[in-house]
Amino acid sequence: MRRLVFALSCAALSCSNQPTEVKVGEEFVLTLGQSVVVSGTEISITFSAVPQDSRCPVNVVCIWAGNAEVRLTLYGGLPVPEQIAVLNTGLEPRSYDFARLELRLLDLTPQPVYDQPQSELYRARLQIVRK
Repeated sequence: MRRLVFALSCAALSCSNQPTEVKVGEEFVLTLGQSVVVSGTEISITFSAVPQDSRCPVNVVCIWAGNAEVRLTLYGGLPVPEQIAVLNTGLEPRSYDFARLELRLLDLTPQPVYDQPQSELYRARLQIVRK
C-alpha cells in the first residue's frame, strides 16, 4: 500500500512540474513557483517570488495604490544566461526585454487584505510580445 501511495505521489509531482507552453502575444497566468515555455523558442519563465507587496489593502482607503515587486527567472538556452526580471505593479519597470521579446506584468492577484497575512497564492498575469 505504501508503495502505491508513493508511486502515485511521484507521478502527480512529476506531472505538476512540467512547464506549460505559451504563445507570443498571448496573456497567461503563473502561480508562484510555476514555469512556462515560450512556444517556438528555448525561453522559459518561472514566477520566482513576490519579495515586496505594499499595495493598498482592499478594505482600506489609501492615498497611494502602492506597489508589488514580482521576480521572474528567465532561461534562454545557450548562449543566453539565466536572468532575473524584477517587475512592478505600480512603479516602473513593468516590462523586461529578453532575447528580442518583451515580458509584461499586467496584474498581480490577490490584493492584500488589511490585518490578514499576505497570500502565498499569488497569480501573475503576464504577456510576452515580440520587440
